[in-house]
Amino acid sequence: MSESKSLLARLLAKENINVQHGNYTTAYFDVKNRILGLPLWKDDDKDLYDMLVGHEVGHALYTPAEGWFDIQSAAKDDRVPGDYLNVVEDIRIERKIQEIYPGIVRSFKKGYTYLNESDFFGIRGRDHNRMGLMDRINLKAKLRDLIDVEFSDVERPLVDRAFAANTWEEVVEVARELYEFMQNNPDSQDQTKNDGEQQKQQDQESSSQIDPTSGNSDENNDSEESETNDSQDSQNDQSSNCKDSDDADQQGSGSSEENTGSSKDEKFEPTNSDEDEVETYRRAQENAGDLLETNEDGGVPLVLHGFYRRQMNDIIVPFSKIRQSRERAYDRFLEHLDAAVANERNVYANEDWKKRQIDEVNTDAAYKEFIIETKRVVNVMAKEFELRKAAHQYSRASTARSGSLDLERLHEYRTNDDIFRRVTTLADAKSHGMVMLIDNSASMHDARGPVISQVLNLAMFCKRVNIPFDVYSFTNRSIEVERADDGRDHDEYVPPEALSHSNTMLTHVLSSSFNRREYDTAYRQLFDLSRNTLSSEGQYDRMSGTPLNDILTGMHLLLKDFKQKHQIEKTIFTVLTDGDSNTLSASNNVVVDNLHKRRNGVRVILDESRRSVNLTSRRCSTMPHAVTTKLLDAIRREVPGVVNVGYFVANTSNDFTTAFDRATHGGDNDQLREARRTANREKFISYDDTLGYDRYFILKANRAKDLEATDDKFKVSDKAKRAEITRAFKKYAKSKKGNRVMATQFAEIIS
Repeated sequence: MSESKSLLARLLAKENINVQHGNYTTAYFDVKNRILGLPLWKDDDKDLYDMLVGHEVGHALYTPAEGWFDIQSAAKDDRVPGDYLNVVEDIRIERKIQEIYPGIVRSFKKGYTYLNESDFFGIRGRDHNRMGLMDRINLKAKLRDLIDVEFSDVERPLVDRAFAANTWEEVVEVARELYEFMQNNPDSQDQTKNDGEQQKQQDQESSSQIDPTSGNSDENNDSEESETNDSQDSQNDQSSNCKDSDDADQQGSGSSEENTGSSKDEKFEPTNSDEDEVETYRRAQENAGDLLETNEDGGVPLVLHGFYRRQMNDIIVPFSKIRQSRERAYDRFLEHLDAAVANERNVYANEDWKKRQIDEVNTDAAYKEFIIETKRVVNVMAKEFELRKAAHQYSRASTARSGSLDLERLHEYRTNDDIFRRVTTLADAKSHGMVMLIDNSASMHDARGPVISQVLNLAMFCKRVNIPFDVYSFTNRSIEVERADDGRDHDEYVPPEALSHSNTMLTHVLSSSFNRREYDTAYRQLFDLSRNTLSSEGQYDRMSGTPLNDILTGMHLLLKDFKQKHQIEKTIFTVLTDGDSNTLSASNNVVVDNLHKRRNGVRVILDESRRSVNLTSRRCSTMPHAVTTKLLDAIRREVPGVVNVGYFVANTSNDFTTAFDRATHGGDNDQLREARRTANREKFISYDDTLGYDRYFILKANRAKDLEATDDKFKVSDKAKRAEITRAFKKYAKSKKGNRVMATQFAEIIS
């Protein structure tokens, strides 16, 4: 809904205004900065939503920023009450927006019908024709023919001018004249208040007549109590009016201090006298909260914005910078050795020692062996993949008659109607792609090497079967990341409610889009990094925290770009991590570190689509892993054809148990024991459609070597019998693929 309304607002405004949903009690338009602020309205009535958006766009088109500022900062004698200006200006902008877009007239009529039926203006049970002139003007403008509004002959000329105002200057002039008229014409004031006072007096007299024997002391007590309550009510009313006045200015048509840029001293503070306030306008301001989307407890949630495209562009570190940082790391390693040799006091540091140190970090032989071994297995996997894909197509093949005669059956035409040739059509194979996120947090230190080797196997398989892919690692920033020079606008508007990306880093470590030389370099550097040598670790490889949830709020943007770039039908979005995400990072002093304390819930609005994700509420879990689940579900809604695949690295037995409990939503002990046996045998256990993933793997990694993508050695005794040799060979053959969990399971998912 919010996506279509944002687009509607831009189209109506005839410009690319910034439309943002946020923590607002009502809509507003900042005419100076061209920002349309929309609260999270209920989606109960489409026409009401369109009317509210159209109203604010009217301000965007016709209300001048300077006008509000000038009238608020004018001399005291030249000021006009804000309610008067709002009523007359609303008439003007609503008339003009409906003149330009006749199609929205219906939405205005039905929208105000909805508000009238809900007594939005607080007139139910009252004689609206005895209300003040400004209230009657406001009701006539908003409700039109829904009610019959009367004006006296003295009032009619000013009413006609209010409805005919065509410029801002005319609005100010008419509002000022209306204010002066109200000061000098008590007959046009609100008569319903006098009715209320008279009714109250009659009730008191009636009460006195009914109980003539009541004592004087009771009467005095009742009188004192009444005076006390009246005084307290008066103070509360005055406090409420002051608050409403401030709220009206802040939420009005660009009239707030924030919207106009005026200082607090310059801001116009309307007086609190009855003549300065328009009751129906105030009631509408008070009832605006009833239109807001609420949670099951009736509370209005805290609204945040997920990562914007600009923020996602800023946090991505391109491979060119990663390569340079790793090359500098190796240069520093050599400089350190040279410095040690030059230090004569270090008797062990000589040229032979230096050579041995270099040989220790040299991975040429290991890399060559890894490539040969992996290619051999990947080739077999690729053949199996093609066979499975073909079998999948044939299993869904359809056979139909053609329009051509089958000459071999033609002689049967007297006894058989089926004498036509048949055509078999194979099901189309869907095109796939993969985007992978690898947790680069400090807790992944021991598992990083084996995980990278698994990723390298998966990348080689994707290359072999022509599947496009991108691999990113993520962590908190330990250094300042420069903005990518990608020709995009990095200064596009980001609202103050947006999550902070200043401490998040997404490194692009491998991609099928790299050119041949860049790809080979990236692949080799990842292999070196898997050996955990300090000489191969650049500054962007340093391990820190796990800002997974922050990145997921903007991941739909990268996935959509990837899908469009490669023109694929299905995207396998893979997340590999060994623990829960950090809490969301807020900006502009919005505190969300303790989300579980936010009783009214938290909503995150996604960039471009403007759809909101309900992260928390009092009746649902608010732990980081629960937030991750909701964000992953949102990605499935945002990106058509995406398949979420998760790999959880269980470093300890407790980690495995926790992951099992979450994936099975509290499985029993027997199920847990069976899961452990399966994981010990297969090195993983998997579950479908859980925790926001279409398939979720728990990788057993109590020891780092459990994830190694290397083959077991084929060893048999010289005296082994034939059966023993057969079993050893089967185990060896199975290990060649079994040790490549990610590549093997990925091949099965997409076949």
